[in-house]
Amino acid sequence: MPSGYWMSALQSWRLANEEKGQILIATFTGPNGAYFTVEQTAIQQPSQFEFKQSAPVDGGVSTGVVDIHGQPAQWRTGVPIGDPGSEATSWDTSLVSVAWTEGTVLYRLDAKGLDVSALMRVARSLG
Repeated sequence: MPSGYWMSALQSWRLANEEKGQILIATFTGPNGAYFTVEQTAIQQPSQFEFKQSAPVDGGVSTGVVDIHGQPAQWRTGVPIGDPGSEATSWDTSLVSVAWTEGTVLYRLDAKGLDVSALMRVARSLG
């Protein structure tokens, strides 16, 4: 964990009528308004799950693929905001994000106040 951060919230819930639909989100707060979240979500059918990125070319969003625990992880310097059903998506480029799957679990980390390399260190420390 980065120096100066502490766990400030822990949430867990199960989706209605879904045996494996549990979601866990831990929020860690740091200095000067910085924070990061760690989300773990059970995936019912991992073979049908594919994490895709759709960062706009002109949106100032950088993307890439790294290895986390032997799995391909996709990172981006921006998080989509707005209505997920709308084609008009804007990006909050003050945030960085990384997501990957391990077996039946999806991991996603979002952060403000950390750069991509610091977020990768947090991701690799999990597990």
